[in-house]
Amino acid sequence: MSCDCNNYSLLTANTGIITISDANPYLNGSGAETVITAGGNGTVIRSVTIKATAPVTDGMVRLFIYDTASKGSYLYKEVIITETPKAAIVPIPTPQYTMFETMLVGDLELQGGEELQVSTQNADTFNIIVEGVDRTYPDTTPVVCCNFEQQAAAIGNGTVSRANTALDGSGTIESIFTADTLANGATIKRVTIKALQSTHEGVVRLFISPTDPFGFTWSLLREIWIPQTEQSSFDPSFKHVVTMDFKMEAGYSIGASTQNAESFAITIEATDWVYPDPSVIFSRTVTIDHTQCGSSDSTDFPVLISIQDDTLKTTANGGHVANANGYDILFFSDSGETTLLNWEVELYDATTGTLIAWVNIPTVSSSADTVFYMQYGDPSITTFQGGTTGSAWNSDFMMVQHFPDGTTLSANDSTANANDGTITGAAADTGIIDGAAGFA
Repeated sequence: MSCDCNNYSLLTANTGIITISDANPYLNGSGAETVITAGGNGTVIRSVTIKATAPVTDGMVRLFIYDTASKGSYLYKEVIITETPKAAIVPIPTPQYTMFETMLVGDLELQGGEELQVSTQNADTFNIIVEGVDRTYPDTTPVVCCNFEQQAAAIGNGTVSRANTALDGSGTIESIFTADTLANGATIKRVTIKALQSTHEGVVRLFISPTDPFGFTWSLLREIWIPQTEQSSFDPSFKHVVTMDFKMEAGYSIGASTQNAESFAITIEATDWVYPDPSVIFSRTVTIDHTQCGSSDSTDFPVLISIQDDTLKTTANGGHVANANGYDILFFSDSGETTLLNWEVELYDATTGTLIAWVNIPTVSSSADTVFYMQYGDPSITTFQGGTTGSAWNSDFMMVQHFPDGTTLSANDSTANANDGTITGAAADTGIIDGAAGFA
């Protein structure tokens, strides 16, 4: 994988929730309440939901940006509130109504430490839910620019059936989905509401709660009006899908309630996202099949490792190897990966992940599989770790010539004996293992 985005930022969800109800006519930010504070590298405000929890009158909700440097609040936006429901036209019997709700969508950039504050013109009660994402950056600039965000599907399922008319977060609210506390956040994609019976006019409500070891503190987020429907063997029950694309802070939860004592299945589709730890070191096991090793053990045996694997590309080329020369590709005799073996690298190609290496195994058993370990990805390793020149080959080898690469012929000796050859009448050619010497 390669990219040219030059984006090292790691995004972490930052969710702000507050309830406001005190009348405040001031446009200078006096008395405004903080709903979210930007992280150190800034926060992108993706959306602001204004949700009434009771009937409201014509008025205004105001958003302010509080500048910590100047210690002043500055009016950013005024949101017109319309009377909901219209009291003068409410028929009898009273139908089910949803309360005022609006979502402001846009990427407001808050500088680190700045605050988004809110106030309401009238003494009406609103939940303000702010969807933000904080930027952070790795301590060490990575070799590649991409942030390699990793997503995992996350599903929440539950059933609501007990009547709950409360809009203030009290009463029976079923927790449906909680963002993984180990993730950077969860993106709520869709909420599906599926009736399990015929329905009367009513409301299904979605609530949000922050992380709280002592229980949930629910705030009304969304209301979905339910019509009167008839379910039968040939009439499907009511279904409604709410599309959200809402980034929620790790550990926060979405819950649901129903106005009437009617049953609904609630399914929340989401994705948790994380970033791989740049300090992660990768490892794999290499097993020598003893049935291919003859009738007696072999000592100081140079085992050929010939592999092409995308993970063995350097990080600059989308793999996991940290060093451009492959020096962080190591071989160990023990599972704890503390005892290094000796090896020689005949070929390493950082762009293709091709490795040809000869690893000296002290004892290759003929009666049980021999296991050793390959490790890679440690950025702290910047020199070759496979031993001194020739250490992959014991004293039984007088001369080892690989005739490498198939382009430039060399007859150099890989043992410690330095019995380099002289090329006469041969040319570089393609061999079974890397290069060869060809004779016309």
